[in-house]
Amino acid sequence: MGGVVGLCDLLGHVGSGRVVSVSFTGNTMDLVTASHDGTARVWDGESGTCTHVLSGHTGRLNKVRVDSSGKFAITCGDDNAAMVWDLDTGKRLAKLLGHTVDCHATRVRAVAPLANSASVASVGDDGVLIIWDAGSGKKRHELQGHRPGMTYFGITEDGSQVGGMWYPERPNGDALVVMMVMMMMVMMMMMIVP
Repeated sequence: MGGVVGLCDLLGHVGSGRVVSVSFTGNTMDLVTASHDGTARVWDGESGTCTHVLSGHTGRLNKVRVDSSGKFAITCGDDNAAMVWDLDTGKRLAKLLGHTVDCHATRVRAVAPLANSASVASVGDDGVLIIWDAGSGKKRHELQGHRPGMTYFGITEDGSQVGGMWYPERPNGDALVVMMVMMMMVMMMMMIVP
């Protein structure tokens, strides 16, 4: 008979630190959580032990994603930043800044690693999807034309398509979930942009 089995409790986020995102680390039981307490935590999924606290954000976190190798995590938050973390050491590898609206920094809503593990992508309230070098933190490319307020996006394994989702307000105030799919050659752009 099927069911949910709880292996262990993961205790450690503090205050009003609601956990808002979780991502498993490769092929292990280990996972990373992101919280409104401004930290991400790396957990041993079998024992429930927190192995690293990823701190450096100055506001609530919105998402955490782990690359397919399980070697690094990307976090983003209301502090207008995305950060790349080494999961073996818990050290920050890069701080990614660049989302703005009318020259003012804006929160970063979603992040994702790209298939090549050398690049990551982020989207903020500005509606711009930015491709970053994961090691140096330098911008590689900006993809304009997305709607502001995109809260989630995904990239196909081969990097040829990006799908985004946002919640536009309808005239009656109801939220309507809209899926946007853009055909683009992310990998081709990455080869063109130095």
